[in-house]
Amino acid sequence: MIEIKNLMKVYKGASFEITALCNVSLKINDGEFVAIMGESGSGKSTLLNCIGLIDSFDEGEYIIDDVKVHELSNNRQNVLRKEKISFVFQNFELMRNYTIFENIEIPLLAKNVKKNNRKRLIYEVAEKFGIEELLKKYPYQISGGQQQRVAIARALISDNPYILADEPTGALDSQNSMELIKELKRINEAGKTVIMVTHDQKIAEYADRIIIIDDGKIHSGS
Repeated sequence: MIEIKNLMKVYKGASFEITALCNVSLKINDGEFVAIMGESGSGKSTLLNCIGLIDSFDEGEYIIDDVKVHELSNNRQNVLRKEKISFVFQNFELMRNYTIFENIEIPLLAKNVKKNNRKRLIYEVAEKFGIEELLKKYPYQISGGQQQRVAIARALISDNPYILADEPTGALDSQNSMELIKELKRINEAGKTVIMVTHDQKIAEYADRIIIIDDGKIHSGS
């Protein structure tokens, strides 16, 4: 379970101060599919990045599976992220000069999985998503829909319990958007906790719960 209490995030510059998150509190239960919605600049991606330990926060408490994240060092937070959290990004964030095989392999390398096991796991997930014939290709050689499947394969190969998706359908046409959201739903039904940022109401309706954030504050769904 994820629990956040009074989370604050402020961006400061020489001549500005922007409160991105203001006393945000929420709980996300194991196995939930939660959508976070809000206008551009509302703080939804900042919240997701704080949950995913990509971005830091200034004040508040963050507990994941009984671990008090706010009390951990940066190194321990990095270890926790590798063990618990996987991301699906809007533009997939595939490494352009890495093959599809190498892109999917990245989380396994981070976990120090042995070479033989890495190869087996990569071929298993590639078969599941129908991308076996793409493994020797590079991201710029395949379509957006294919990149989408690669990004999900990479997110799932670590078998982490939390899948975070930031506007995952933003770069896709309607058909591929539906395929992606249905796949996220299947992943959720298989036992993973899915937290998704989206601006699309139709996409958000696939979630069990919708959280609305505006001006860095949660207004409903918590």
